Amino acid sequence: MLAVVAISGITSAVGVLVADKRPAPAATPPAAARRAPVTRPRLASTEDVRTTDMHRAHLHASRHIDCTDCHELRANEFLKPPVERCLACHDNHEPTVHTASRDASACLTCHDFLLPTGAMLWASACESCHAQPQGTHPAIAAHTERCTECHAVHAKREKPACATCHQNQRTGHAAGKDSAACLACHPPHTAARQARERCVTCHIANASELPAAVRIPETALFAGHDRCVQCHDDHAFVRTATRACRECHQDRQVAPAHAACTGCHEPHTARSLPAAERCRSCHTTQHVVGETKVAAHADCRSCHDPHKPTTPAATRCTTCHAAVAASTHPQGKPCVTCHRVHGDGTSASGTLTCTSCHAEPRRHDGAACRDCHTDHGRVPPKETAFCLGCHAKPIGSSPAVAPSAGHATCTNCHASAAHRPEAPRPACATCHAKEAATAPAGHADCKKCHDVHSGKRKPEAATCASCHPDRTHTPHVKVPGGCQTCHRPHGPAGSASPPACRSCHANLPGMHQVAKHATCSSCHTVHEPAVRDRETCLRCHTDRRQHEPQAVLCQACHTFGGR
Repeated sequence: MLAVVAISGITSAVGVLVADKRPAPAATPPAAARRAPVTRPRLASTEDVRTTDMHRAHLHASRHIDCTDCHELRANEFLKPPVERCLACHDNHEPTVHTASRDASACLTCHDFLLPTGAMLWASACESCHAQPQGTHPAIAAHTERCTECHAVHAKREKPACATCHQNQRTGHAAGKDSAACLACHPPHTAARQARERCVTCHIANASELPAAVRIPETALFAGHDRCVQCHDDHAFVRTATRACRECHQDRQVAPAHAACTGCHEPHTARSLPAAERCRSCHTTQHVVGETKVAAHADCRSCHDPHKPTTPAATRCTTCHAAVAASTHPQGKPCVTCHRVHGDGTSASGTLTCTSCHAEPRRHDGAACRDCHTDHGRVPPKETAFCLGCHAKPIGSSPAVAPSAGHATCTNCHASAAHRPEAPRPACATCHAKEAATAPAGHADCKKCHDVHSGKRKPEAATCASCHPDRTHTPHVKVPGGCQTCHRPHGPAGSASPPACRSCHANLPGMHQVAKHATCSSCHTVHEPAVRDRETCLRCHTDRRQHEPQAVLCQACHTFGGR
């Protein structure tokens, strides 16, 4: 009866020692289980545990082992055997793994007394637990086949070097020699591919413990350059083993002199465009116009695309200078025709002068070429507003210009004045033919009366008296409409000849009614004062010379005014 109780206690006690649902390979064969861990087929506490491999090995040993040799009986219950009970017999099996935890270092952690069969094989199936993270220890992802080749379970010994198995792998990594170099990148139980992600954990820009040459900035990795091993050989880690850039960048063209990519691109800042100073490190004699004032001119890449060596740099000016893209000057030629971009090799000179090409002397009354010509618009616009930009105000002895609508196109008259101001203008009759054909001789020079730009009368020709002062004292000066009532300065408007006197003086009284007095010009001149002398009458009435010789005026008796 006592034996039955003891056996029942053993099942209960051992059931406490090992978890019922611990992931592990199947009982047989363990190798298959490693690929797909399942729940261990352990006996229940109500079953007869004496039939398991481990119990039979102890109960039927050559030296009889009683249950109480391992278990302490307390209140009808067998307690878990401490490690010391196992070592009392197995003195050469002191645990050397799991030493960080007293519970995990118990013999029963690996030697399961509740497994019906295959207990010895399961004892070496480390992955039955370590396929999952254990506390601070991650799950084992590599080297799962032969744990005991590296880990001594019951005896202390040095772990074998990595090269013991990996004879073909040699590394140039400077983290240490032999296994130390391997472990810097490959933690023992991680997959080999994870090492590709570990470079950035050590090689950071502020890693003061590393040589400056291997402190790598964050800019080294980007889309396309995702991992260090894309360029660096996995185990060589020397410059000579770095992959050529062209293995990936076959489509990037370069000039022969730029064949070495790292001549311009720093290996670990490849995405950043090389600074202009890199260009100057080789092109020491090249200067650029405006380089001290215009940032784009100081950067060689603004014009020179190192990866398009066949594209002329001169065609890239309008990339920035879009406003001059439609320039017609110089016709069909690149910008560098006038702009000496790189000067003469010793200094950055400016733009060529106009006379470099236009050698023929051309002037516009002292104006510079650029006063009329924009740098990139060869021919000035033929617009009044353009000329008035200067001529709307007096220039020297020339008055301000305010053209009329008919004179709005300056080049109609000033065809060559831009470069030959002294050239004669076309005659006014070119446009004003009718006016010129009807103008009297004294009015043939239009400029005497008219401002040539506005067409208005000049101030000095505001009235006819400006030129005809002798006509200002006649009775006709008071006629409404003035001189133009009878005279026109030129056609085609107005009467071609003065109207007859009687068109105004139709019914004159007194002596005007006499038939011989019907011709007004016999007595009157148009622009002279009224007749006030005896002599005018005697030119016709010669026989009356002795008639009242003392009389001053004939009109005193012979009235013309109706009295």
